[in-house]
Amino acid sequence: MSLPAYFPELKAIPAELKLALASEIIALGFVAVENSDPEAEKEFKLVGSTLLLKSIADTFEIDLLNELKFFTPTGKAGESFELPISAPDAKAERLLLVGLGDQSLAALRTAGATVGRKVKGKAQSISTFCATSDANAIAHAISATMGAYIWNLKSGPKPLKPTISLSISTLALQRALATAAAVWRARDLVHTPANIKTPAWMAANAKAVAKERNISINVLAGKELALFGGLAAVGNSSRKSPPRFIEITYVPRGKAKSAAALPHVVIVGKGITFDTGGVSLKRPYEFMTAMKSDMAGAAAALATLSALPDLQPQVKVTALLMCAENALSGTAQRPSDVITQYDGTTVEIINTDAEGRLVLADGLGYALE
Repeated sequence: MSLPAYFPELKAIPAELKLALASEIIALGFVAVENSDPEAEKEFKLVGSTLLLKSIADTFEIDLLNELKFFTPTGKAGESFELPISAPDAKAERLLLVGLGDQSLAALRTAGATVGRKVKGKAQSISTFCATSDANAIAHAISATMGAYIWNLKSGPKPLKPTISLSISTLALQRALATAAAVWRARDLVHTPANIKTPAWMAANAKAVAKERNISINVLAGKELALFGGLAAVGNSSRKSPPRFIEITYVPRGKAKSAAALPHVVIVGKGITFDTGGVSLKRPYEFMTAMKSDMAGAAAALATLSALPDLQPQVKVTALLMCAENALSGTAQRPSDVITQYDGTTVEIINTDAEGRLVLADGLGYALE
C-alpha cells in the first residue's frame, strides 16, 4: 500500500532499553494516583514495563517521578513535560513525560496526538511506551500519526518525515497503519483547493485507489447521469467542472462468488468540491472560503474503502461519491425549478444552497436498488 505524502514511518518495537535509546525522543506515560485524603499531596506513577522504566532511570541517572513533580503536573490526558537527557552510546536526547488521564482509549488518543505533534514535519525519531496493550496501542498509534499530520503545497523546503516507534504487535501496527493512512488520505483530499479538486479529479483519485487496492469502481459522467436529477441539477452549474457519480465496491478476499450472500453496507458521501451557494449565493462571503471542504463526506467514504482490503471486514461495502461543484453561472439551477430525483421523487428548489440533500437523495435512491 502506497502511503500519502509526509506520512510518518511507523515501527513496532518491544519495550526494551536498547531500542528506546535508538530514538531521539523517548515518550513515557504517567497517571495520577487516587488518594482518599483530599489534603494529601498529589501522587503520580509511571505506566509501562517496570524493567524498562528502571533501566531508563538508571541509564540517565534520574529519578523520573521526582523530575515529574517539579513541573506540578495534573495527570490530565495529553499534558507533557520534556527533560533533556544524555548517556554514552545513546541517541536519545529528550525524555517526554505524557499524561494519560484515566487511561481510556480517548485518553490514549489524546496522549498520542501530543506525541505526534512533537515530531511533526521533522526528520526526528520518537519511541512511545505509553500504551500497554494492543487495543490501546492501536488508538495511540493512530492519534500519534495524526498528531504529525501535515499538508503542504507551499513552494520552498518541504516538511520532513518523522519516525514513530511504538510498543505494539506487528498485526496491531498493520491495523493502525491502515486506519491512519485512510484518515490522512481523507484529510489530504479535503485540504486540496478547488481549482485542483474538481469532480473529475476526485474520480481520478478514486480510480487510483481502486486500482491499487484491487477493488471495483464505476464512474458515470455526462449523459450517463440523466437519471440523477439532483446531481445533474447541482453539477451542471459548472461547465468547467461537470459532475461525476463514483461507485466503489469492496468484497472480502475470496468471497467474490458469494458476495450476494454477504451483508451489504452502502456509504453515500457528499462530494461538493466547491460550494458558492449557486444563485442563492452565500452571504457574507467569509462563509464561502471554507467551502472546498464541502466534499468531506465523499473523502471519508473513499478513505474508508481504501482501508478495507487491509482490515478485511466480512461484509460487502459500497461507497457512492456524489461529486459536483455548486457554481453560479448561466446553467445553474434556480429557485422554483422542479427536478426529478433518481428514485422518481420530484423536488422544488427553494434555495440553491441546499444542494447537499439533492445529491445525497440521488445516492440514497440508487443505494436502495
